Amino acid sequence: MQEFKAVETTVHFESHQVAWRSLLTVHAILTKRVADGLADGGGLSYGDYDVLLTLNESPGRRLRLSELAELTLLSHSGISRCVTRLEAEGMLRRERCETDGRGFYAALTRSGREALRKTWPNYRAIIEEDFANSMTAAEAEKLAAIFHRMIVRLGSPRFHATVPQRMTDAPAG
Repeated sequence: MQEFKAVETTVHFESHQVAWRSLLTVHAILTKRVADGLADGGGLSYGDYDVLLTLNESPGRRLRLSELAELTLLSHSGISRCVTRLEAEGMLRRERCETDGRGFYAALTRSGREALRKTWPNYRAIIEEDFANSMTAAEAEKLAAIFHRMIVRLGSPRFHATVPQRMTDAPAG
């Protein structure tokens, strides 16, 4: 396998363009590998794992559906379908918002937390093999710092508040 070496250039944007395209490519490859690995493991789908993990990390293990859509980057219709399916499977429940009669929360159930715990070892193994083994701990820390700085600069206070405290995808409690 040939290793990519960045070419020094006087045009500042070219190196950033290469980094951007590389990020998109790595994201696409890793996302597919995680999704395929979770499907092969018979656990939760990648999207379901993301939704349940996001709820697990949230105060009271619940979020308004609009907040859940924002944090998982799903559309409102996509989050609605996912929540409906996970609710039917008993992994979460909808709760009416006390202050807004039109709004609903998605709340993680005990069954949802158990599904996260069962899926975690497979998810972790995939991340270790395909992501963590590609860099040193120092490189991972630098990459995390760069991404965190971008999150803050791009003005996503919800992600900004979540990232520094949650340094693992392992399901909490």
